[in-house]
Amino acid sequence: MPTAGDTVSITGRTTDTQGRFLVTARSNHFVSDARTGPAEAVRAGELLLSALASCSLSNIELHAQECASGLPGGQVHISYERTRRTPPGTPVAASASS
Repeated sequence: MPTAGDTVSITGRTTDTQGRFLVTARSNHFVSDARTGPAEAVRAGELLLSALASCSLSNIELHAQECASGLPGGQVHISYERTRRTPPGTPVAASASS
C-alpha cells in the first residue's frame, strides 16, 4: 500500500485494435476500451468510477474499524450521466450513494 511520499505509476499502451488499450498497474494487467472503441471492455469513465467506489469503501471500512462498528456487507453505488449532446469540456455530474 502506498504511503506518503510513494509514487504510484500506471502504464498504458495502445493495441492493434483501434480504441483498445492495455493498462498495467503493478503486476495487474487489464484491457480498457475508448468510448469509440469496441465497447467490450471497461471504459475510462467506468475505471474512474471503480476507483471512486473502491476508495470510498476503503475509507468507510477504515472509519468503521476505528469506531469498532465493523462494516458487514458494505456497498456503494456511483454513477454518472453524459449525453451525446454534452459539449466537449463540459463538467460531468457524478453522484454517489451508500
